[in-house]
Amino acid sequence: MLNEARQRAHTANCLGNLRQIGIAFELYGDDFDFYPPGNQQTPPTEWRKVLQDYFKNRDVLLCSAATVRSQPGRSNFSANPQILSDVAVPYQERYARLRRPDEALLIGDSIQYKPSGSVHAVLWGTRDSAGTVIGGPPPADGDFSQADEPIQTGADKDHTDGGVNSQDGDFRYRHSGAAANALFADGHAETLSKGRILNRHMYTNY
Repeated sequence: MLNEARQRAHTANCLGNLRQIGIAFELYGDDFDFYPPGNQQTPPTEWRKVLQDYFKNRDVLLCSAATVRSQPGRSNFSANPQILSDVAVPYQERYARLRRPDEALLIGDSIQYKPSGSVHAVLWGTRDSAGTVIGGPPPADGDFSQADEPIQTGADKDHTDGGVNSQDGDFRYRHSGAAANALFADGHAETLSKGRILNRHMYTNY
């Protein structure tokens, strides 16, 4: 019972942090027409750094259920590259153009791959139900007929050696053993068990 209560507390804390991040996205949207880049090389930046001036406390980027205790300034959440673009994709999504904001997933719990507890800025390794890498490059277009099919769950395992492999850049179902928390473009956050993150949550072309 104590362990279950602790897990519920971790989940609630994480969801609260995601909602705070959602407010930061909203404030950024009031100032700019485009979503921030997910991960950009020239000039080097990423969404977490772009939004930092909108956070009251950078600890909102952390999930207390994370396996590896993250160092200050790190994050346990990665972004959907269909909305927050990765390095090889020179575009930014306009706030006003984003379809289905109540279904469009912005960021979620992701795999830790460094001793610092860091995660990748974007979900570059996430695959849709057919095995297509959602982030590209270039970003794939989703098939509307497959919109309600669940994405592949991937390795769902942290590692701390700092090496990058094809199983990184994906969701981490760290809550209650089989669920990930996610923030959506309309600002709401929810807990999604394995099999409940669908293609329609990741793709933005329909």
